[in-house]
Amino acid sequence: MSINIFLKRLAKLCPSQTELYKIYKSDELYHLLKDEYYPKPKKESGYVDNISEGNNIIAELLDNYKVKMNFSDYFFYEDLLKFENITIFACSSYSYLTFTEYDKEIIEYDHEIMQEGVKDFLIINKCAKNPNSFMELLLHIYELHTLRILEKVHPDDNQVNTTFLDKCIKSAGGNMYANFCEAII
Repeated sequence: MSINIFLKRLAKLCPSQTELYKIYKSDELYHLLKDEYYPKPKKESGYVDNISEGNNIIAELLDNYKVKMNFSDYFFYEDLLKFENITIFACSSYSYLTFTEYDKEIIEYDHEIMQEGVKDFLIINKCAKNPNSFMELLLHIYELHTLRILEKVHPDDNQVNTTFLDKCIKSAGGNMYANFCEAII
């Protein structure tokens, strides 16, 4: 998936200002969500294709856009962070979301264990088979998030949660990523 396709699909998921106003009687939530669903370019001239380490949608996104995306307990960093041979792109209160090579698996590591010189980090979850798969599953999470914000789906609706869990697992690359998908639903 290209960065442009991802951004267009993400933008389509943003609840409209009118829909949100009908429910919450305020425009405040829309303005908060707008930054999340419509990342702004970092540079005035827009997109810069200067990724030297390979084709990676997450790296492209963070290199070129001000990302304010949050899901579950996770949020994206403003820039990629390098640690040993790992690239960190997001975190939660207890973990980092990472990749080691630009086209390889997304892995969640315990941030308490990650220290300089430590070679065996504690893996919490395998998240997706590659960055494209991760961003695809993230679109499903944002779709569910939107439905919940618009009060079309209750967070405890098992049938809907199971449907989205199945979509996320499929997008991530299979059942080996189910624990992470279940955690973010």
